[in-house]
Amino acid sequence: MVKEDVLNALNVLGFIPIEMEGFGFQIHYEGRFLIYTDVEDTESVNFVMPNIFEITDENREAVYKALIELGGKIKYVQSYIVGDNSVWINYVHYVGENEVKPELIEHIITVLMCAAINFHKIINSTFAGES
Repeated sequence: MVKEDVLNALNVLGFIPIEMEGFGFQIHYEGRFLIYTDVEDTESVNFVMPNIFEITDENREAVYKALIELGGKIKYVQSYIVGDNSVWINYVHYVGENEVKPELIEHIITVLMCAAINFHKIINSTFAGES
């Protein structure tokens, strides 16, 4: 039920979800790639925004600090490092037996976009302060 509601909400919002075999559905928004992870037997909606920032040896410490600061600013978004060099963020919303409405999906996408922008602002201010 959740999967069908999410896919319907995405269509109502004008997105064309593309199935990713065994992983979920991808959408593109404002130059970003988002994934609705279709987890079986769940009562939650989970969206992931992969690769919002590339980690190098030079920026690794700043990234760690930015991840901590972002977590303090935007409570519903989890950020993590995938592999050794890619920052990803995700948003999980428990819906239980409630219907997933387009407004919820729009909110999740907006929060993820804001989180990505905030992460970049934090990183940029860190490097600007070093000059």
